[in-house]
Amino acid sequence: MDKKDPSCFCCADIGAVEYNGPLIAKAPANGSGFADMTFVNKYQPAFQWIPVEPFKSFEIVFATTPDFSSGIITTASVSGTNSNWTPSIATWEKIMAVSYNGGGTIQPIYWEVVGTAADNSTAQTPARQFSVGSASLPTVLSPTAGAILPAAEYPTFIFLTGYNIKFQLEISPKSGFTDKEIIAYTYTITNPNVTPILEETLSSSEWTAVKKLIGTATGYFRIRAWDGINRESDASTQAFTIQYGCVCSNKRRKQQGGQWADPLSPFSSLLSATPDPPPN
Repeated sequence: MDKKDPSCFCCADIGAVEYNGPLIAKAPANGSGFADMTFVNKYQPAFQWIPVEPFKSFEIVFATTPDFSSGIITTASVSGTNSNWTPSIATWEKIMAVSYNGGGTIQPIYWEVVGTAADNSTAQTPARQFSVGSASLPTVLSPTAGAILPAAEYPTFIFLTGYNIKFQLEISPKSGFTDKEIIAYTYTITNPNVTPILEETLSSSEWTAVKKLIGTATGYFRIRAWDGINRESDASTQAFTIQYGCVCSNKRRKQQGGQWADPLSPFSSLLSATPDPPPN
């Protein structure tokens, strides 16, 4: 029978890898990169293999070396009736944290499946590798850059969470956040797929503290975020100012240069070109 004959199961093509042996790695593909969306429970990848011959048990091995002689991260055992295994979220985050390597050079992770036959002889798949993918950034939706925040209203901060689970809103009078006077508020979520947008309104005491810190100067805020393996990614810094005193309604606008400007809105230019009539 020709080696390329698809009916020859023992010589199966698996993606770009062809292996003539009793145990074949199927998925994930060699060289895969896993984004932080997989750090959410129930989104971990499944490891799959094809046993060409009967085996009574399998062991899946993860290591930092391709020959598995050292650097073993974890192992898992399954019965010979199974041909796939999905790590728990804790195990998967442990593996991905090793790949992240503390923010240094990304460490490839190698995996293999070792099958044990009835006579206790063993066979293994060729080593495959994967690594952690890039982190996703939080994205600020509101307030917009340069926003004017009325002192009498508690501001609401709205941002896309990416696939992060912990967030810190930081507010400072310094754009570089080098000043020791930084106010920080922390928020957490369980599942970014359920909470893709986070909306947090400052309490009265929180807003009072911010007004005391910033005063009439320009203030700055940023969102820091951490994913399931504690990788940090930050949204860009946004500037804002606080408007004190009377907040006038649209019908009490003051005419400025022939235009009826709304002192509350940074989007005055987007209002109707026809201004409200002056008050009688």
